[in-house]
Amino acid sequence: MAKPKTKAELIEAATTNYENLLKMIANRTEEEKAGNMIFRATTRKKKHTGKGAGICATF
Repeated sequence: MAKPKTKAELIEAATTNYENLLKMIANRTEEEKAGNMIFRATTRKKKHTGKGAGICATF
């Protein structure tokens, strides 16, 4: 999906993504909904902390 360029496109993309999220939740079983969620610790993002190319911090 292309990056939204206008406010209307942004609202449309957000609405579509939210509807897709609700559909995915509705398709889960009650057991899956009640179970624990496991998130990987390896999905950390790098935050640029300076103007230099190599200055980053991992969060």
